[in-house]
Amino acid sequence: MVIALERYQDALPAVRVDVAGTQRLFLFDTGAGITCVAPALAAELEAEPYGKLVGLRMNGESLELQRVDAVALAVGGIPLVPPMVGVLDLAALLPEGWPPVDGVLALDAFVHRPLTLDLAARTLVLESESSARERARAGDEVEIRVSRPVQGHAREVFVAARLDGRTWWLELDTGNAAPVLLAVHTGVEDDGEITLELGGAPWTGAFYLQEMILDGNLGQTFCAGRAITLDLAHERMFVAPSSAPTT
Repeated sequence: MVIALERYQDALPAVRVDVAGTQRLFLFDTGAGITCVAPALAAELEAEPYGKLVGLRMNGESLELQRVDAVALAVGGIPLVPPMVGVLDLAALLPEGWPPVDGVLALDAFVHRPLTLDLAARTLVLESESSARERARAGDEVEIRVSRPVQGHAREVFVAARLDGRTWWLELDTGNAAPVLLAVHTGVEDDGEITLELGGAPWTGAFYLQEMILDGNLGQTFCAGRAITLDLAHERMFVAPSSAPTT
C-alpha cells in the first residue's frame, strides 16, 4: 500500500491519517517516538487525557505529555495500532505562525508492519511480507537498534555509524530538516563534510556539531535520495536508491 506524503510548510513530511472516520493532517516524524494528537483533536473526540509521560529531547530537555485510549487511526484504509496515543501541544514546538496540524505519526504505529520511506518520491509504503523480503534483497542492510524509551511506549531507531574506528549510534529523524548532526562528544572538531560508514550504505555530506545527549541525528538530508525500509519487529533496516526520477 503506497501512501502519499505531503510537505508541511515545505519543511516537514506529513501524511493524511483517518481518525475516527475523518481525514486529518499529521506530521510523519521518525524521531517523535510516540504517535500523538493535538489537544483540540482529543477534545473533539471526547477523549479524556490522563496520566503523565516524560521523554527527553536530543538536547536533554524533558517533554511531558498525557495520553488517551481508544483512538482509531488508519492510513490508506489500513488500521494502525500504536500501543497508546499521546496528547501533545504541537503548536508549542513548531515555529510561530505555522498552521496547526492535528497530530504526529511516529514509528510506534508500525511495530508490526514493515514500511519504506522515500522522501524524494514523497511516498510511505506499507509493506506486505513478500514485498518486505524483496526490499531486503534489493537493498543494503544497515545495523540498527530500536529504542523503547518513555516506559516502553516509544519507538526510535538508532543507526550504527563508524567514524574514525569508532561506532556511534545516530537517531533516524525525519523531523530534522537540517543537515546531519553530530554530538560534540564524538570528538569531531569542525562543521563541514564527513563520510559515515553505515554497513553497505555509506553516506557523505555536510554536518553540524551540536551539544546533545545523543551521539547524533540523521535527518532529511540523510534520507534524501534513499528508500529506507524499516522492519521494527526484527530490528532491521535496508537502504536502496529512491524510486523518484533523477533530474
